[in-house]
Amino acid sequence: MATTNLPHYADREHERHATPIAGDDAIQASVEIESVEIHGILSNISRFGACVAVPQELALMALPRTVLTLRATLGTETVSMTADLCWIHNEVGSTTIGMSFPFGPLESGTFLDAYMG
Repeated sequence: MATTNLPHYADREHERHATPIAGDDAIQASVEIESVEIHGILSNISRFGACVAVPQELALMALPRTVLTLRATLGTETVSMTADLCWIHNEVGSTTIGMSFPFGPLESGTFLDAYMG
């Protein structure tokens, strides 16, 4: 299927850290895209970007700036940050969204530190 990529976004330079995508350890994600809140699972994270898998196909007219909110499935802690959508990759029945954090790296001191290797 097709990947939509903005030309001024390069591939992520920083090491990506895989996160659990199923079960009690999966990290819930929400992204507001074109006034619609999209829910999915965080598939990988770095201090400078993230990928989220959503269980539906998305058709986007543009790749906007948004807010990414992450929540540990068994916890109550959440982390929210501004994110630029860099690319989307549609598969049949699902989409992966790649994001960067335009205002600097993800701060340490959250539940996400456990995934940073």
